[in-house]
Amino acid sequence: MKTLALRALLFATLLWFCVGFAQAQDSVSEHFERADITVRVAKDGSVTVREELDYYKPRGLQKRGIFRELNNKVREGAITHKKTFRLTLATRNGRSESVTYMSNPGTTVWRFGDADVFLEDGLQRYVIEYTSKDWLFYYDDLDEIRWNVWGEYWDFPVKDLTGRIILPEGSTAKETASYSGRFGSKDTDLKLTTEGNVVSFASNRTLSSGEGATVAVGVEKGVFDPLSAAEMRARWWRANGALLGMGLVTPAVLLFYLLGWKKVGRDPVKPPVFARYEAPKDYSAAAAHRILKRGVHGDTPLIATLLSLAIKGRIRIDVTKKETVLTPLPLGDHKGTLNTEEDILFGKIFGSRVSEVILKKRTPNSRFHTATLAFRSHLNSAYSTDYHKVNFKYIFGGIALTGLGLFAVFNSFHTPSTEVFWLLVAGVILLNFVFMFLMPAPTKKGAQITSEIEGFKLYLETAEKLRLNAAKVGTDDVPPMTVERYEAFLPYAVALDVEKPWTKHFEKTLPIAAKDYQPSYYNSYRGGGFGNGGVGSMQKDMVKALSSGVASARPVQTSSGGGSSSGRSFSGGGGFSGGGGGGGGGGSW
Repeated sequence: MKTLALRALLFATLLWFCVGFAQAQDSVSEHFERADITVRVAKDGSVTVREELDYYKPRGLQKRGIFRELNNKVREGAITHKKTFRLTLATRNGRSESVTYMSNPGTTVWRFGDADVFLEDGLQRYVIEYTSKDWLFYYDDLDEIRWNVWGEYWDFPVKDLTGRIILPEGSTAKETASYSGRFGSKDTDLKLTTEGNVVSFASNRTLSSGEGATVAVGVEKGVFDPLSAAEMRARWWRANGALLGMGLVTPAVLLFYLLGWKKVGRDPVKPPVFARYEAPKDYSAAAAHRILKRGVHGDTPLIATLLSLAIKGRIRIDVTKKETVLTPLPLGDHKGTLNTEEDILFGKIFGSRVSEVILKKRTPNSRFHTATLAFRSHLNSAYSTDYHKVNFKYIFGGIALTGLGLFAVFNSFHTPSTEVFWLLVAGVILLNFVFMFLMPAPTKKGAQITSEIEGFKLYLETAEKLRLNAAKVGTDDVPPMTVERYEAFLPYAVALDVEKPWTKHFEKTLPIAAKDYQPSYYNSYRGGGFGNGGVGSMQKDMVKALSSGVASARPVQTSSGGGSSSGRSFSGGGGFSGGGGGGGGGGSW
């Protein structure tokens, strides 16, 4: 019997300790001991809200005050309305409290307290009053006020939530509804009572952080001021103006682009493309690349020009595992004359005193990099407007028209969330990208030379097939392959991205010459010349070595991180917790 009594005493002691520990834990956490919310609704649909908040600050926690955050964008069906709130009162423990106004996207934030003053431990009573306009929802058989009496974005719980919605004098609630819990919840943990023009509410449980409460009250027609004709027109524009605006902006941008494209964007008649056995006269490999690609793509034209300089005996290319060395050669080694691009690049790299240029891996070379920038700039200036018209003023005009239209729509009307509206927005943005590609067009001169370059590229790419076809029909239209012909056109093949089939044609047509091919302008650490891999392997290694050297010459790029933070009737508060106005949340700081 004594043992049983001892066990019971021990169990009671442990139970008391656990309950006391839980209560102690609860007492040291931030919370609202009580929150009392009063919402006065005027006949014009404006509201005056008074919030009495008993905030408990636990011992040892340093806090300067609380902050209140209200949603200033409210959804009504497919429409997002912008709201404003005006703070009229802020006190703590009966004394006026300093307020800092903060702006966050989609919210109004008031921060209460002084940055240099910390709160005392225990309860702090905050009283906040604010006003806001146009909170009625009008239906066929009644008018409705719905309010999030407690926001789901508070950082800590509220133990006791009470309050009331006060309607205009002489009116009564026709219908009421309430919801509580996390956003979207349809639970009804609020007790509602109606007495005259007052609808009171009280929560029967603690609302945790992340939980809110919504109350909706429907009132018979005639209690609130009816909408005037001007207000009805304003509401129609708020509901439909953005969609109508996008319905005008999108076709306007499309029409602008179509008229511009018809005037300047259509390509001129292009001459037929057929295999051409010679390079376009007076056009270098780099120029052919710039004209055909309508821009300088990567380092390809630079590498092609360096290769051409080597073939013409102006430089020698020596490659080791760690570096690529470019050495200018004496006059006796020169073969042929330099074209404009070769002359510019050679002069920029070597000048009159440089004996060699060493391109080491992962080691920037400012002189060489400056030369490459000047070379690229020359290509873009010499082979741009005479060959291709960007028609920038039409592209800029379309982008400007789009920007002005979107700015006007988003700043003049409430933003709807309908699929049609956002499809129109996406469509007008897409139009700009489409016409960025359609609006540029070649000139007549550009179309002519582009046709010639494409024909020459066709020959370089299909020379072996053309030779075999000519042999079948017994003609000698295709010029015979020679080592000199292979070398002369190799820079063009590199610039036009067809070096592999051109080299393969050389190897098949002149297998013995290809096997013994050891050019003096190129030496590799693999054993001198092209080693045992043949011309194809040489060509690949040389282009790779030049590409690596050019890339290493660029200055090292550094980056720094940053960064922080109508028709239907009573809706019942939107039908879920968080479906009304106000609400929001807050926390301490």
